[in-house]
Amino acid sequence: MSIKAVIFDVDDTLFDYRYCCRKGLTAVQNKFKCFQKLSLHEFEKEQRKLSDEIHGSQMLAGNISLERERIERFKISFSKAGEAADESTAKEAVNIYRENYEASFRAVTGAYELLDALKSRVKIAVLSNSYYDLLMSKLVHCSLDKFVDVVVVSEQAGVTKPDTKIFIETLKKLDCKPDKAVMIGDSWEVDILGAHKAGIRSVWYNQYNQSIPDPSIAPVINSYFPVQKVLNIIFNESEGRVEN
Repeated sequence: MSIKAVIFDVDDTLFDYRYCCRKGLTAVQNKFKCFQKLSLHEFEKEQRKLSDEIHGSQMLAGNISLERERIERFKISFSKAGEAADESTAKEAVNIYRENYEASFRAVTGAYELLDALKSRVKIAVLSNSYYDLLMSKLVHCSLDKFVDVVVVSEQAGVTKPDTKIFIETLKKLDCKPDKAVMIGDSWEVDILGAHKAGIRSVWYNQYNQSIPDPSIAPVINSYFPVQKVLNIIFNESEGRVEN
């Protein structure tokens, strides 16, 4: 059946989250020596884990703001690093992180060109485990917001990917049936398996060349160029890997 809508994850699918995150965390490490015990990769991994834990347990219940989440996250990181951090020290770390993170905002290479090519053919949605204001600031800064018809975030939906409910909510807003939509995301567990369970065909954006858990579930791309090859995969006109 013809494709009527394409649903995109945002972080590390349209927006270069990892690049921005690493810029922010590098600045924090440069300021606070206790964090230099960890490699940037280890520090990044720790922050992602803490963010997921706080996001899942408190944000969806409406008990915590993004600013508070960041403060609590860095308090825990200071503790893990063997340093006692008061509120003001944690806030200082947050401010350093945020300043450098936001100064580094950029789109994933090729995202603009792909959305531009899709806009005249389908409805476009973004679906993210995130906060609405933060997500929109990323899209607007990268000039991607003009391509988007529907925005669904876990903050408002009250449920996160990979829960089928948030995919169904997105389809309702698109007025689209599952077999007429395609999901594109970077997380196999959250985006690809979540969409698969909801009956939505998916394409795995795998820019870091991770091993493919199950090639039968989704075709894989690691670049949005050439755009036409990606379009062929989205519209099921061909399948396979798009190499850099």
